Amino acid sequence: MLSDRDKIGHLLRRFGLGAGTFEVKRYEPLGVKGTIASLLHPEKKPDTSLDPWSYCWNENKPDPNSYHVASWWSARFLMTDRPLEEKMTLFWHDHFALDGEKVGEAPMMIGYLEVLRKHGFGPFETLLIEVLKQGGMLGYLDQNLSSRLEPNENLGRELLELFTLGEGNYTEKDVKEVSRALTGWTLHYLGTGGQTDYTKLREMATKGRMALMNACFVPAMHDSNPKTILGKTANFDLESLAKMLAAHPQTARYMCRKLWEFFAYQNPEPALVDRLASVWKSSNGEIRRVLEAITAAPEFWGEKCVRQMPKSPVDWSVALFRSLNVGEGIRAMATAVPKDAPIKKELREGGDGINYLMSLQGMRLLYPPNVSGWEWYDGWISSQTTMRRVSHGDVIFWGGGEARPFAVGLAAFMKTMAVKQPVDIVNQLADVFDMLLSDSERETLTIRCTAAGGVKALDEKNQAANLFAQISKIMFAMPSAQLC
Repeated sequence: MLSDRDKIGHLLRRFGLGAGTFEVKRYEPLGVKGTIASLLHPEKKPDTSLDPWSYCWNENKPDPNSYHVASWWSARFLMTDRPLEEKMTLFWHDHFALDGEKVGEAPMMIGYLEVLRKHGFGPFETLLIEVLKQGGMLGYLDQNLSSRLEPNENLGRELLELFTLGEGNYTEKDVKEVSRALTGWTLHYLGTGGQTDYTKLREMATKGRMALMNACFVPAMHDSNPKTILGKTANFDLESLAKMLAAHPQTARYMCRKLWEFFAYQNPEPALVDRLASVWKSSNGEIRRVLEAITAAPEFWGEKCVRQMPKSPVDWSVALFRSLNVGEGIRAMATAVPKDAPIKKELREGGDGINYLMSLQGMRLLYPPNVSGWEWYDGWISSQTTMRRVSHGDVIFWGGGEARPFAVGLAAFMKTMAVKQPVDIVNQLADVFDMLLSDSERETLTIRCTAAGGVKALDEKNQAANLFAQISKIMFAMPSAQLC
């Protein structure tokens, strides 16, 4: 039987960004229902995040490369007070996967993420239409090469196979007809017809918060003849096609299954998927309603779900650093950054660092392996990934310079908790990092804690850093630590 604290922890692991001691304490006064409401309504909290456009400058020179957006997003993961908003954006990024390497431009990736974040809780129909109109999506799936004379099938195929119906629920004829419906949407180069030097044009575009390549609709390139798609004949265009696909019963089942697997567990029971699909239908694809239904499902609170999901790199790296309250420091630095000013070096490096740690585990944000996104669950479990996660102990406690800020801060916290013996330190550290220990694991860690100096080590920063690093490296390697 789960206590209210256990339930809040479960909610924060799945719908948030970790359930460490300090994170849980922020939500405990709200209770379980209040925590659900707070997570599902991020718009009720202020958005204190950094301006992504600040990352498009380097020493007052335009540098709008897409990899800077990954650094910005990583910093946002650490500092946000609206965790489900970022978790949902990650879900949609995996679903509507774009590769920043092919897209290239930061402004296009910024626009894409803003659409995912803005529409990620609302009607799926709206989100689908807005994503299909994004320059990044049009460029990534070669829609800029398509016209009524020679439709390109890349976007049409992925729209059916990955974005709506799922594999096996359409024909090759449907792909061709969908591709005809999408014609007319393409990319326009900002400098077309002008004489502006490329470097100057890039600077102008960055100052104006524009991409060099922008989505546009060219009527002459659109096939305006009737198309027959999934047995329905009409003069489909992008919007009418998206509306039809969003309302399709198979889309409801496909998307509800995918949402459940992202937030709960793999291979949900057919009856459970049907229940969620009925919510989808009654709410016209309102994603927030489906998320509410997931939290209301008894299966979400069962043994098959709680602490049984392999942690993704976000669930691992971001959660660890958030458990140490790094977000407060980042928010403090961010408030001193004027609008339209280049980002501070310290802030850029912080985002770069967490993004690098996640990339070592196989998740390079904005650079998924292919259009299908990442392989989840067992895809995050390997000996190499575990080695990378074990190294977080040294990164955290020996990082931050000679001041050893995380070690000193954690040692001070331990003293407020009046730890008296090594096992108390182990228990507190497990609680801070939200690690569930068996008796034998606790005994192993207590032996290590004693060997590293025990309670006396808390009095000196380097000894404390060594103590915490030694314990955490063993803790981070434990099988239970890989699950959330």
